[in-house]
Amino acid sequence: MKLLHIYSGNLYGGVEAMLVTLACERAAFPTLDAQFALCFDGRLARELRACGMPVHQLGAVRASRPVTIVRARRALRALLAEAKPDFVMCHSAWSYSLFSSTARRAGFPVGFWLHDAVRGSHWTERWARLRQPDVVIYNSAYTGRTVPTVFPRAASAMVYCPVSAAVAPPAARAEMRAEFGVAPDTAVIVQVGRVERLKGHAVLLHALGFLGDLQGWECWIVGGAQRASERVYESQMRTLAVSRGVRTRVRFLGERDD
Repeated sequence: MKLLHIYSGNLYGGVEAMLVTLACERAAFPTLDAQFALCFDGRLARELRACGMPVHQLGAVRASRPVTIVRARRALRALLAEAKPDFVMCHSAWSYSLFSSTARRAGFPVGFWLHDAVRGSHWTERWARLRQPDVVIYNSAYTGRTVPTVFPRAASAMVYCPVSAAVAPPAARAEMRAEFGVAPDTAVIVQVGRVERLKGHAVLLHALGFLGDLQGWECWIVGGAQRASERVYESQMRTLAVSRGVRTRVRFLGERDD
């Protein structure tokens, strides 16, 4: 089966990590021939190429600039004519709202992979609602309960995010701790994710405030701000760590690729 994944590619977080996992673990799906079409040439594109995957650039798109949408759709039509996939999978509402119609008009079945809960109010979700997908894939029961707000009659299925079975060598743990001067017996609490409000950083930092009198622990927050709103939020979280009395026990490590 020839499958074409379509996604934005300008940020890096859980969705992007999942796509890289699909690419790097493709030996588990020998009958699946996957390719990727992205609008932005960033970290996701680099990691997909490092896994040996074909990555096609549609061109940077700004919804506020219709000409960029027209150009990207033209590039997608050309790619579809050349690649002739059996199925096109659009990841998240942004990709589906902008490109599903192009694939449909070219005669290809289209799916919508939903990676987060939807309310049906965002402009991308309103646009997406105009075109019924052949199937909706969602990543959790919680996310699945929101599918009818956009696609009340669509066939759907839950698929958990794949995780690589690779195990880090024992020395990697010691090397990571040595990098930050952390003792082997210190308990490290790690949160990994993009810096945005729904990820729960504030809940974690508030809870850590209750551990201020305990010794032998620290917290690593992995993931950096990628947008203006996230930079504001990260600043707020640093301030919260101070107010909860745990600023010296919390490390904001930013975005990492290890």
